[in-house]
Amino acid sequence: MLNYIQSNIFKDPDCPGLASTSQTHATPSTMDSPPRTQFIDYYKFGTVNIQGGFNNKLNDILSFYSLHNYDILVLTETGLHHNNDPNSTKTKHSKHFLPSLNDDYEKNSIHIYTDDKGNTKGSGVSLIISDNLQKHVIKSTTFQGRILSIDLCFKGNHYIKLIGCYFPANASDDKNLIISCYKELEKILFNASLNNYQCIILGDLNINLDKIKRSNHYSAWRREIKNILKNLNMIDVLKFFHDQPSYTHSSIRHEGPNIESRIDYIFMTTNLLQNTFYAFTHNVSRDLFTTDHKAFSINQNVNDHTPEQQIETYWINIKNIINQTKEKHIPFSTYKHHVKHDRPLRLRQNNNKVLIIRNILRQFSNSKLQRIKDGETPWNEHWQRWNLYRHQIVSVDVHFHSKETVCIPKILTLNNVKETKKIIQGLLRVIIILQKHEEDNWKSDNINRFINQRNDNLVHNQKRMINSILDRKPERINLDRLHYYDSNTKQHLFTNNPSIIAEQTNLHFQRLGKSLEEINEIKNYETIQDLPPYWRSSYEPIKRPEFDHMTSLCDEFSMEEMFNTISALPNNKAAGISGITYEDIKHLHEDFKAYIRNFFNTILRFQIYPEEWSRALLFPIPKPKAWDCKIENTRPIVLLETFRKLFVKILTQRINILLTTHNLINENNRAGLIGQSTLQPLQIIQHIIESANNDKKELWIGLQDLSKAYDRVNRSLLKLALERLHFPLLSSPSYYPCLLIGKIM
Repeated sequence: MLNYIQSNIFKDPDCPGLASTSQTHATPSTMDSPPRTQFIDYYKFGTVNIQGGFNNKLNDILSFYSLHNYDILVLTETGLHHNNDPNSTKTKHSKHFLPSLNDDYEKNSIHIYTDDKGNTKGSGVSLIISDNLQKHVIKSTTFQGRILSIDLCFKGNHYIKLIGCYFPANASDDKNLIISCYKELEKILFNASLNNYQCIILGDLNINLDKIKRSNHYSAWRREIKNILKNLNMIDVLKFFHDQPSYTHSSIRHEGPNIESRIDYIFMTTNLLQNTFYAFTHNVSRDLFTTDHKAFSINQNVNDHTPEQQIETYWINIKNIINQTKEKHIPFSTYKHHVKHDRPLRLRQNNNKVLIIRNILRQFSNSKLQRIKDGETPWNEHWQRWNLYRHQIVSVDVHFHSKETVCIPKILTLNNVKETKKIIQGLLRVIIILQKHEEDNWKSDNINRFINQRNDNLVHNQKRMINSILDRKPERINLDRLHYYDSNTKQHLFTNNPSIIAEQTNLHFQRLGKSLEEINEIKNYETIQDLPPYWRSSYEPIKRPEFDHMTSLCDEFSMEEMFNTISALPNNKAAGISGITYEDIKHLHEDFKAYIRNFFNTILRFQIYPEEWSRALLFPIPKPKAWDCKIENTRPIVLLETFRKLFVKILTQRINILLTTHNLINENNRAGLIGQSTLQPLQIIQHIIESANNDKKELWIGLQDLSKAYDRVNRSLLKLALERLHFPLLSSPSYYPCLLIGKIM
């Protein structure tokens, strides 16, 4: 299904961020941020016990259904019951319209199937289904107001059976009814397996299956439900996604703690579970209706997807969940432009304090005092801020720790104004001396620091010393104009057109400075026989039993591998196009890391990576020569997607361990392996040079510099090199150069 909805998916637990279901997911009753347009390419199933009052709560139930983007919602304990025909299996069916949440007045219809054949008001099961899915319904049956079964048929003869259950809570009074419900459920599941149906059970079983291991907690006949589900290969979805599933029901007690238990479940067959990517519980807002049960929901891909679609769906979900969770929970602050000052804060504060005293002394100028005497300015009006001035004078004295005793009168009069002026002038003279003393000390320390730094650079960093002497600073370029060669006109052109600049820049770095003709002339070697005779022996597969271990490279990533690699990721690294950083990955919940592990293992299985991983942010920086508006005079800094780098890192570590443990490659090729470096061959060369100098012998050393050697890897030669080391066969030719080129290659 592809629903086009207007909703912020993080305003309900549809995609509940990175939280565990062992925590409460409160459902907000209002949307405090504008809704977002989303394409939702999954079905959302759920179940909730409404504790009776179906007819009175119907409008609120429909609002709950619409707010949380459900496609199928099973309601248990609806309170609907009729005593006249309890043995009838006919289902009540009605059509309703959902309330509009976005003021668009669009009428979306849903269908409600109801089992009201129970004989008590504590029974009743209903199922709400979207109009799109209702078109696939082919059959519905009921059982005594306790089991509602809906059959759906999809294209390609794919059948799914939805089973809504509400089993009695009173085991002593309703023992026979509970046993008959167990037998009916077993019968439904058994027949479904014979007819190749995939089954989903949703509802309130009124039994805590987590406590069944305790033999004395439930009687043998009640424990039979677990055997039924196990024998018919039904899997507990919440337990599958979470090691410690949260409770779904809470009984409020006036004395002592509340009794919490997990009695609401969703079970499904293995094939459907493979297309389920999350399961979670969350509270029902009291603004809608009251219940002591939590809602339990799953996100399910019902339609069959190609491997490419599965991987893209994984990636879109991961990216949206992380980014929208960051947007919701991480506070944003306005960026304050940092101004770099030449002088430290203390000296700048000293200067400000001196200015404060000078400004106060201006109030004591002879001309202003004369105007007061002549009556032109009232005394109280002129000195109305004296309390502020007095406080500033005292704070300046404290700031400088001056030994000058400052006694400032609280009230200025004609008798003490001249004496007060002399005290302030004396303070000014003292703080100017202290200010100059601190300034001189700072300048002296600065001079000594730079002298020591230059002496140190003379020994350890000559490049920095020369740059400092010549006053050379890092050059910056601005790609607002470009000289380039037009292959069509065979001319060198100049442009300031942004689109042409972007096109030529991308072409240059995509082709690594080569022309299209040169790229087309690159040879493709399918087999070793296509190689020149001299090189064939170098690419012959190595026949050693140790290489049998290479097949383990395609084993699924373990959670331990994931956790160890993620914890070792560096901080303060730039993000790729998605904006997801290493810090974001480190702070993910363990449940969400398990979902990422499934994503990575899907990539391993199909050998296909998301299309967005083939894109990157590229920043050209100048080479150590004149920029001259030529893109060939720059070198790129490329920011790859962090999840792509994490995937490659796990794979590279696995390769590294294998090659190191079993000594599978030549010693001269081990520079990138654990515990290996280029230090040993460099030491050998150094010893040869020293020996030649001591013996006064002629020595010739040949060095070969291959331009862009690590960037221009021939894919066909890379494939043959991997086959030589018995790497597992990679079916996708675009997969291995993107993911396997690393330090050791």
